[in-house]
Amino acid sequence: MHYLSLFPSLIAALYLSVHDVRTRTVPRRAVLLALATQTVIFAGLLSWRTAFPLHSLEIPTNWTWVHLAVALFLALVCGLIQLALALIRPGSLGMGDVTATVLLTVGISMYGGFLGVCLWWLMLGICGCVSLALTAARKAPRREEWTIAFVPVLATATLLAHLVYWRAQT
Repeated sequence: MHYLSLFPSLIAALYLSVHDVRTRTVPRRAVLLALATQTVIFAGLLSWRTAFPLHSLEIPTNWTWVHLAVALFLALVCGLIQLALALIRPGSLGMGDVTATVLLTVGISMYGGFLGVCLWWLMLGICGCVSLALTAARKAPRREEWTIAFVPVLATATLLAHLVYWRAQT
């Protein structure tokens, strides 16, 4: 049942996706609140396992405080890569998308580590290409109509990466 620890990220991803589709903006306060909640839940699970080692059979045994620090570091690196991409071509990626990247990669990096993050990038590329193909298929006449809401792409890639990673573990 430890997979329920991802609910803050998944609920936030759903909210942020709907908000991004409707307004093409990402509320960074909601992202930071969800990121803080997600981190506190992971820290709480680690504290529980440390305090009650016999009663924490559901929590993965490879989770340590260093593991949480590495997960946060990997999420930050993913966010910095997205920030670099946003700065290379201004207007292509918003800062809300960058912060949403950090939120959505904390979970996959906590469960999958570096391999999970690599899987997430692969899924992000696939989902991004599919999204661009669907946008091009609409044959939008004006260039302004070629924009896509990127948080739903991030959320779909995160969900697919989790599903593929968990399937590979069983």
